[in-house]
Amino acid sequence: VVLFAVPGAYTGVCHQAHVPSFSKNVAAFKSKNVDKIVCVSTNDPYVLNGWAKALGDKATGIEFYSDCDLEFTKFMHSELDLSVAALGVGSRTNRYALFVDNGVIKSLKKEASPGDLKVSDGDSLLKDL
Repeated sequence: VVLFAVPGAYTGVCHQAHVPSFSKNVAAFKSKNVDKIVCVSTNDPYVLNGWAKALGDKATGIEFYSDCDLEFTKFMHSELDLSVAALGVGSRTNRYALFVDNGVIKSLKKEASPGDLKVSDGDSLLKDL
């Protein structure tokens, strides 16, 4: 499983670069025996459903999962207070990507800042597989 987390649906880096970096690599991930590509966000499931539809082809091959209670985000030690960044009230997830094989995290790439996309993009994670 490939999983990547985004701070917020419809936000610039998430919408224009992070999700597309995975959708353009769906075939390459599948060739490496990745059976699922998942995008996680702390938005509610209705927002994520609408966002996936708005992304259109940029969302092809990606499942969108909501972590609106931040349980998984906290487990990953990726909780950030982004209320000052106009992303809504309270906490969001930082940007990261990981590869899980049989329940074991084999690769984890966390960004230093939620606005960065330097190490957690699809191309970077693909190099680790």
